[in-house]
Amino acid sequence: MKAMGLVISLCVAAAFCTGCAGGQEDTAGQTIVLENVTLMEYADTGLPYFHDILKNNTEKTVTAVETAMLAYDAEGQPLEIYWDFMDSSAEPKYGHLRFEDVELSPGGVKDEDGGWTLYDGEKMEDWPVRGDGGANKAEYGLFCVKRVEFDDGTAWENPDYADWREEYQGKAQAVASLQEYYPKEYCILSAE
Repeated sequence: MKAMGLVISLCVAAAFCTGCAGGQEDTAGQTIVLENVTLMEYADTGLPYFHDILKNNTEKTVTAVETAMLAYDAEGQPLEIYWDFMDSSAEPKYGHLRFEDVELSPGGVKDEDGGWTLYDGEKMEDWPVRGDGGANKAEYGLFCVKRVEFDDGTAWENPDYADWREEYQGKAQAVASLQEYYPKEYCILSAE
């Protein structure tokens, strides 16, 4: 797999995503860390995808993660793309929520091959044409953990997700800020 562009970002600043900085108390290291997101290509097909790495620094096993995903071009312009290109009724949009079942034990890292495939009309010749090729322009991904579920039945909701979405979804960003978002640490102050 070949990395395309720079290692890319996660959530924004501590003001918009729950982090352990900015006066929040780290409850004995109970964190989930989105270590990085990279735009890559599958070796066999050349199709682009976002690959993310997530670390569980809690004392519980993570069973599911809901993550918001945004895409930007090389100049920091937001991309309205077909995130779910296999659904013919889906419309292009600036952001997408991905719900993923995982089994991430305490101290474990989710770093499997593959990730969220982006539609690439130039390489997907046998697929129907979808949109203006916006996904082909993707250089950066901005991810934010919205929800984490644990094996004991509890879940943590990111209290800053709505503010993050309002501030960043569909809005241009400085390239330097896109390059500096990771790693993003989320303090799990309580899970209900």
